[in-house]
Amino acid sequence: MKKLLTVAALSAVLAFGSVAAQAQELKIGLFNYAYVLSKIPQTKAAQAKVQKALDSKKRALDKMEADYNSIQKALQNPSLSQSDALKKQRDLQMLEAELKVKISEFREEEQKIAGKEQMDINQKVQAAIDQVAKKKNLSVVFRSEGAVYLGDDTLDISEEVISVVSKSK
Repeated sequence: MKKLLTVAALSAVLAFGSVAAQAQELKIGLFNYAYVLSKIPQTKAAQAKVQKALDSKKRALDKMEADYNSIQKALQNPSLSQSDALKKQRDLQMLEAELKVKISEFREEEQKIAGKEQMDINQKVQAAIDQVAKKKNLSVVFRSEGAVYLGDDTLDISEEVISVVSKSK
């Protein structure tokens, strides 16, 4: 949606009047999203929050995997009676099915929590971009990762965005 609006805004600017005159009035800023994320403290805090939220479930999964591996190893024992081997085989199948379900649930919960944290960070980054762009009177701000050419007069606002986001709670 934002890309569509950006393309529409640029198209409108280029469609009206001379390109040279309007390009002089157009003040362009850019920021490096990956760099901003790597430098703000909220990213590490979000990762820690996700890890903490899932820590007990991860330990439970690790224990189930250890049990699974233990049963598998026991099945390789040649002195195991046929009835014991059959029972362990059933236990292994049940544990494998349960493990698959638990892993799937774990991944879904991880994605849900991480997605919420990422959305919160994105909102803070966007608010910081808006704030810096208004302060610098920028007409348009682009992500530098998508820029094909960056002229000398293009203003990189990544550091200022990092500063603003880092100060926010």
